[in-house]
Order: sequence, then structure tokens, then C-alpha cells
Amino acid sequence: MPADAGIGVKPTSKTASERIGRKALQYAVANNVRTVTLVPNGNIMKYTEGAFRAWGFELPRREFGDLIITGANFGEHVAVFEAMHGTDPRYAGRDRVNPGSPIRSAAMMIGHIGWPEAAGSIEAALAAVIADRVVIYDLARLMNGARTVGTSDFAAVIVGRMTV
Repeated sequence: MPADAGIGVKPTSKTASERIGRKALQYAVANNVRTVTLVPNGNIMKYTEGAFRAWGFELPRREFGDLIITGANFGEHVAVFEAMHGTDPRYAGRDRVNPGSPIRSAAMMIGHIGWPEAAGSIEAALAAVIADRVVIYDLARLMNGARTVGTSDFAAVIVGRMTV
């Protein structure tokens, strides 16, 4: 093996995989979230991610009926909320990056820690601003009649629409 090579080992189990899925589904039910998205990384770890995918799709049917969250990872005692997109260094410092994903993740976290009214206010404000077609360039190019704003202005408009 070359000196600059690495080896990845990813242990997984049905118990742990189902625990992750169960927490996401419990969150969805408790917070009236209509969809839960399972995203296995099967192109990298085919066997472990394939098992995770199979177990993940069995669980909702078996325990929750036909339920079909992004930005949150739930454990037994902790939860991590994160933006669900990558980074692009070309846009660093240019006030052009869409903050919608981290804003939604923050709203989910705020709801999770017991402030559902504040979380609802953030979600409603974000939806209203997008419905008003005041958006970042990446959304503006997909909408007729949109007003393009930078990251800072987009966030400011959302804060201005919040009711709590």
C-alpha cells in the first residue's frame, strides 16, 4: 500500500441504523413534519450503506406505517443540526451563498429545544420571503420576476418578517 493511502472501516449495525431512523421519524411525528429523507452514501461504502438503506426503509413501514427531515441527526441524548449543502470557496466573502439550509436547520434546533413558536416564526418568515420572490441568485434564476438580494439582505428580510 502506498504511504499516502488510507483505509476506511465503517462498522454499522441494524440496531444503530434503526435508532437513527426512529429518532428522525419520532421528530417528524412530534413536529408535524410531512417528510423524512434517508440519504445513504452508497457510492462510497456500498455494503454498509446498502444495509443502512435497507434497514432504514424497513423501519418506517414496520413501526410507523406509511410515513415518508433534512438537516438533523438525532441520538438517544443529543441532536446535531447542520446545513445540508457543501461549500464553494469561489463564493467566500461575496455575499452570494444561500443561507436557507442553515436557517431551516436552526429553526429545527430551536423547535427541538422547546421553542416551537420561535421555530414556526422562522419557518413562516422564510417561506413568506421566498413566496414574495425576494431570493438569493441561485433561486432567482429559477423564478420569474424575482428580486435578487445578497446573503446578508436575504437574512435581514427574513428577520424583518418574523413575528416572535
